[in-house]
Amino acid sequence: METIALPEERRQHILTRLNTDGRIEVPEIAKQFDTSVETIRKDLIELEKRGLLKRVHGGALPLNQHPSPLGDQSDGPTDTQRRIGVAAAARLTNGGSVLIDAGTTTQAVVEAIKTPTDTVFITNSLRAAAHLASVATTHFLGGVINAATLGTHGAKTVDQLYALRPDWVVLGADAIDPDYGCSSSDPEIAEVKRNMVSQATQVMVVVEGSKFTTPALVHFAPIDHVDVLITSKDVPQDVRDALAEYDCEVIYT
Repeated sequence: METIALPEERRQHILTRLNTDGRIEVPEIAKQFDTSVETIRKDLIELEKRGLLKRVHGGALPLNQHPSPLGDQSDGPTDTQRRIGVAAAARLTNGGSVLIDAGTTTQAVVEAIKTPTDTVFITNSLRAAAHLASVATTHFLGGVINAATLGTHGAKTVDQLYALRPDWVVLGADAIDPDYGCSSSDPEIAEVKRNMVSQATQVMVVVEGSKFTTPALVHFAPIDHVDVLITSKDVPQDVRDALAEYDCEVIYT
Protein backbone atom coordinates (compact mmCIF):
# COMPACT_ATOMS: atom_id res chain seq x y z
CA MET A 1 0.00 0.00 0.00
CA GLU A 2 1.37 3.40 -0.98
CA THR A 3 0.59 6.70 0.69
CA ILE A 4 0.70 9.51 -1.88
CA ALA A 5 0.45 12.91 -0.19
CA LEU A 6 0.15 15.20 -3.22
CA PRO A 7 -2.68 14.88 -5.78
CA GLU A 8 -0.35 15.46 -8.74
CA GLU A 9 2.05 12.79 -7.55
CA ARG A 10 -0.84 10.36 -7.14
CA ARG A 11 -2.19 11.20 -10.60
CA GLN A 12 1.21 10.56 -12.14
CA HIS A 13 1.26 7.15 -10.48
CA ILE A 14 -2.23 6.49 -11.90
CA LEU A 15 -1.05 7.32 -15.44
CA THR A 16 2.01 5.11 -15.04
CA ARG A 17 -0.13 2.20 -13.84
CA LEU A 18 -2.59 2.79 -16.69
CA ASN A 19 0.13 2.73 -19.32
CA THR A 20 1.58 -0.45 -17.83
CA ASP A 21 -1.66 -2.42 -17.32
CA GLY A 22 -3.86 -1.03 -20.11
CA ARG A 23 -6.75 -0.45 -17.68
CA ILE A 24 -7.23 0.58 -14.06
CA GLU A 25 -10.04 -0.20 -11.63
CA VAL A 26 -11.05 2.52 -9.15
CA PRO A 27 -11.39 0.33 -6.00
CA GLU A 28 -8.03 -1.34 -6.61
CA ILE A 29 -6.24 2.00 -7.09
CA ALA A 30 -7.95 3.47 -4.01
CA LYS A 31 -6.70 0.54 -1.94
CA GLN A 32 -3.19 0.81 -3.39
CA PHE A 33 -2.94 4.49 -2.48
CA ASP A 34 -4.79 4.19 0.84
CA THR A 35 -7.42 6.75 -0.13
CA SER A 36 -11.13 6.83 -0.93
CA VAL A 37 -12.85 5.67 -4.09
CA GLU A 38 -14.28 9.17 -4.50
CA THR A 39 -10.79 10.70 -4.42
CA ILE A 40 -9.63 8.41 -7.23
CA ARG A 41 -12.79 9.15 -9.23
CA LYS A 42 -12.02 12.88 -8.95
CA ASP A 43 -8.45 12.20 -10.09
CA LEU A 44 -9.76 10.37 -13.16
CA ILE A 45 -12.19 13.18 -13.95
CA GLU A 46 -9.33 15.69 -13.81
CA LEU A 47 -7.03 13.51 -15.93
CA GLU A 48 -9.80 13.00 -18.51
CA LYS A 49 -10.30 16.79 -18.71
CA ARG A 50 -6.59 17.07 -19.56
CA GLY A 51 -7.01 14.52 -22.34
CA LEU A 52 -4.79 11.93 -20.66
CA LEU A 53 -7.22 9.01 -20.31
CA LYS A 54 -10.78 7.86 -21.01
CA ARG A 55 -13.04 7.09 -18.06
CA VAL A 56 -15.22 3.97 -18.28
CA HIS A 57 -17.50 2.34 -15.72
CA GLY A 58 -15.44 1.44 -12.67
CA GLY A 59 -12.11 2.70 -13.98
CA ALA A 60 -10.26 4.13 -16.95
CA LEU A 61 -8.59 3.19 -20.23
CA PRO A 62 -5.72 4.81 -22.12
CA LEU A 63 -6.96 7.51 -24.47
CA ASN A 64 -6.30 5.41 -27.58
CA GLN A 65 -8.09 2.32 -26.25
CA HIS A 66 -11.86 1.87 -26.34
CA PRO A 67 -14.22 -0.95 -25.39
CA SER A 68 -14.73 -3.37 -28.27
CA PRO A 69 -18.15 -3.87 -29.89
CA LEU A 70 -18.70 -6.94 -27.68
CA GLY A 71 -17.66 -5.08 -24.56
CA ASP A 72 -14.43 -7.05 -24.02
CA GLN A 73 -12.32 -5.30 -21.42
CA SER A 74 -8.55 -5.45 -21.51
CA ASP A 75 -7.50 -9.11 -21.99
CA GLY A 76 -10.64 -10.61 -20.50
CA PRO A 77 -11.05 -12.07 -17.00
CA THR A 78 -8.00 -12.31 -14.77
CA ASP A 79 -6.89 -15.66 -13.38
CA THR A 80 -8.46 -14.67 -10.07
CA GLN A 81 -11.77 -13.84 -11.74
CA ARG A 82 -11.69 -17.15 -13.61
CA ARG A 83 -11.29 -19.07 -10.35
CA ILE A 84 -14.18 -17.15 -8.85
CA GLY A 85 -16.20 -17.77 -12.00
CA VAL A 86 -15.65 -21.54 -11.91
CA ALA A 87 -16.65 -21.73 -8.23
CA ALA A 88 -19.81 -19.73 -8.86
CA ALA A 89 -20.83 -21.53 -12.06
CA ALA A 90 -20.71 -24.89 -10.27
CA ARG A 91 -23.68 -23.76 -8.18
CA LEU A 92 -25.75 -22.35 -11.02
CA THR A 93 -26.05 -25.11 -13.61
CA ASN A 94 -28.41 -27.56 -11.90
CA GLY A 95 -31.66 -26.06 -13.16
CA GLY A 96 -33.78 -23.24 -11.80
CA SER A 97 -33.44 -19.59 -12.76
CA VAL A 98 -30.49 -17.22 -12.42
CA LEU A 99 -30.36 -13.44 -12.84
CA ILE A 100 -26.86 -12.23 -13.75
CA ASP A 101 -25.69 -8.63 -13.60
CA ALA A 102 -23.26 -6.94 -16.02
CA GLY A 103 -19.63 -6.77 -14.92
CA THR A 104 -16.17 -8.24 -15.41
CA THR A 105 -16.33 -10.82 -12.61
CA THR A 106 -19.92 -11.82 -13.40
CA GLN A 107 -18.78 -12.26 -17.00
CA ALA A 108 -16.14 -14.68 -15.73
CA VAL A 109 -18.97 -16.66 -14.13
CA VAL A 110 -20.83 -16.70 -17.44
CA GLU A 111 -17.78 -17.83 -19.40
CA ALA A 112 -17.22 -20.71 -16.96
CA ILE A 113 -20.55 -22.19 -18.13
CA LYS A 114 -19.37 -24.12 -21.17
CA THR A 115 -21.89 -26.96 -21.62
CA PRO A 116 -25.68 -26.91 -22.14
CA THR A 117 -27.75 -26.61 -18.97
CA ASP A 118 -31.43 -26.60 -18.02
CA THR A 119 -30.92 -23.44 -15.96
CA VAL A 120 -32.81 -20.42 -17.28
CA PHE A 121 -30.75 -17.23 -17.30
CA ILE A 122 -31.87 -13.61 -17.26
CA THR A 123 -29.32 -10.84 -17.70
CA ASN A 124 -28.94 -7.14 -18.39
CA SER A 125 -25.54 -7.74 -20.02
CA LEU A 126 -25.24 -8.01 -23.80
CA ARG A 127 -21.91 -9.79 -23.39
CA ALA A 128 -23.37 -12.32 -20.97
CA ALA A 129 -26.45 -12.90 -23.14
CA ALA A 130 -24.28 -13.55 -26.22
CA HIS A 131 -22.48 -16.39 -24.43
CA LEU A 132 -25.37 -17.82 -22.43
CA ALA A 133 -27.64 -18.10 -25.47
CA SER A 134 -25.39 -20.90 -26.75
CA VAL A 135 -25.76 -23.04 -23.62
CA ALA A 136 -29.13 -22.20 -22.04
CA THR A 137 -32.50 -20.50 -22.40
CA THR A 138 -31.60 -16.83 -21.98
CA HIS A 139 -33.71 -13.71 -21.50
CA PHE A 140 -32.33 -10.19 -21.94
CA LEU A 141 -33.47 -7.17 -19.94
CA GLY A 142 -33.82 -4.09 -22.12
CA GLY A 143 -33.06 -0.51 -21.12
CA VAL A 144 -30.44 2.18 -21.60
CA ILE A 145 -27.12 0.58 -22.62
CA ASN A 146 -23.94 1.57 -20.78
CA ALA A 147 -21.33 2.08 -23.52
CA ALA A 148 -18.47 0.73 -21.40
CA THR A 149 -20.05 -2.39 -19.87
CA LEU A 150 -22.79 -3.08 -22.43
CA GLY A 151 -25.15 -3.57 -19.50
CA THR A 152 -28.58 -1.98 -19.33
CA HIS A 153 -30.00 0.30 -16.67
CA GLY A 154 -32.80 2.82 -16.22
CA ALA A 155 -36.55 2.71 -15.60
CA LYS A 156 -37.26 0.10 -18.28
CA THR A 157 -34.73 -2.32 -16.82
CA VAL A 158 -36.07 -1.85 -13.29
CA ASP A 159 -39.70 -2.26 -14.43
CA GLN A 160 -38.90 -5.65 -15.98
CA LEU A 161 -37.28 -6.80 -12.75
CA TYR A 162 -40.55 -6.35 -10.82
CA ALA A 163 -42.08 -9.28 -12.74
CA LEU A 164 -39.24 -11.66 -11.88
CA ARG A 165 -38.58 -13.98 -8.95
CA PRO A 166 -35.33 -15.79 -9.83
CA ASP A 167 -33.82 -18.48 -7.64
CA TRP A 168 -30.47 -16.70 -7.69
CA VAL A 169 -29.03 -13.31 -8.53
CA VAL A 170 -25.29 -13.04 -9.22
CA LEU A 171 -23.75 -9.60 -8.72
CA GLY A 172 -20.42 -7.87 -8.70
CA ALA A 173 -19.58 -4.68 -6.78
CA ASP A 174 -17.22 -1.74 -7.15
CA ALA A 175 -16.49 -1.99 -3.43
CA ILE A 176 -17.50 -4.14 -0.49
CA ASP A 177 -17.15 -3.55 3.24
CA PRO A 178 -18.32 -5.84 6.07
CA ASP A 179 -20.10 -2.96 7.82
CA TYR A 180 -21.37 -0.90 4.88
CA GLY A 181 -22.05 -3.78 2.50
CA CYS A 182 -21.89 -3.72 -1.30
CA SER A 183 -21.66 -0.46 -3.23
CA SER A 184 -21.31 0.97 -6.72
CA SER A 185 -19.77 4.18 -8.03
CA ASP A 186 -22.71 4.69 -10.43
CA PRO A 187 -26.17 5.59 -9.00
CA GLU A 188 -28.11 4.17 -11.97
CA ILE A 189 -26.24 0.88 -11.91
CA ALA A 190 -26.67 0.69 -8.13
CA GLU A 191 -30.44 1.09 -8.58
CA VAL A 192 -30.54 -1.93 -10.90
CA LYS A 193 -28.44 -4.00 -8.50
CA ARG A 194 -30.64 -3.01 -5.54
CA ASN A 195 -33.78 -4.16 -7.36
CA MET A 196 -32.11 -7.40 -8.48
CA VAL A 197 -31.33 -8.20 -4.85
CA SER A 198 -34.90 -7.45 -3.73
CA GLN A 199 -36.42 -9.78 -6.36
CA ALA A 200 -34.16 -12.82 -5.95
CA THR A 201 -34.67 -15.73 -3.57
CA GLN A 202 -30.91 -16.07 -2.96
CA VAL A 203 -28.10 -13.59 -3.53
CA MET A 204 -24.56 -14.41 -4.66
CA VAL A 205 -21.85 -11.73 -4.78
CA VAL A 206 -18.63 -12.36 -6.71
CA VAL A 207 -15.71 -9.98 -6.12
CA GLU A 208 -11.94 -10.02 -6.11
CA GLY A 209 -10.22 -9.40 -2.78
CA SER A 210 -9.09 -5.96 -3.97
CA LYS A 211 -12.73 -4.80 -3.82
CA PHE A 212 -12.67 -4.92 0.00
CA THR A 213 -11.90 -1.23 0.27
CA THR A 214 -13.44 2.16 1.04
CA PRO A 215 -17.14 2.07 0.10
CA ALA A 216 -18.11 3.48 -3.28
CA LEU A 217 -20.67 6.24 -3.77
CA VAL A 218 -23.96 4.29 -3.64
CA HIS A 219 -24.88 1.41 -1.33
CA PHE A 220 -27.03 -1.36 -2.84
CA ALA A 221 -26.96 -4.34 -0.45
CA PRO A 222 -25.89 -5.08 3.14
CA ILE A 223 -23.85 -8.20 3.82
CA ASP A 224 -26.76 -9.77 5.71
CA HIS A 225 -28.70 -9.85 2.43
CA VAL A 226 -25.95 -11.93 0.78
CA ASP A 227 -26.30 -15.72 0.94
CA VAL A 228 -23.04 -16.66 -0.80
CA LEU A 229 -19.93 -14.51 -1.24
CA ILE A 230 -17.18 -15.83 -3.52
CA THR A 231 -13.89 -13.99 -3.46
CA SER A 232 -10.13 -14.50 -3.66
CA LYS A 233 -7.68 -15.67 -1.01
CA ASP A 234 -6.00 -12.28 -0.61
CA VAL A 235 -8.76 -10.91 1.64
CA PRO A 236 -7.13 -9.59 4.85
CA GLN A 237 -7.69 -11.58 8.05
CA ASP A 238 -9.50 -8.73 9.82
CA VAL A 239 -12.02 -8.61 6.97
CA ARG A 240 -12.42 -12.40 7.11
CA ASP A 241 -13.10 -12.18 10.83
CA ALA A 242 -15.73 -9.48 10.27
CA LEU A 243 -17.43 -11.50 7.53
CA ALA A 244 -17.55 -14.54 9.82
CA GLU A 245 -20.00 -12.64 12.02
CA TYR A 246 -22.66 -12.84 9.30
CA ASP A 247 -24.89 -15.72 8.27
CA CYS A 248 -23.28 -15.72 4.83
CA GLU A 249 -21.32 -18.54 3.23
CA VAL A 250 -17.94 -17.15 2.19
CA ILE A 251 -15.79 -19.04 -0.32
CA TYR A 252 -12.14 -18.04 -0.83
CA THR A 253 -10.73 -19.26 -4.16
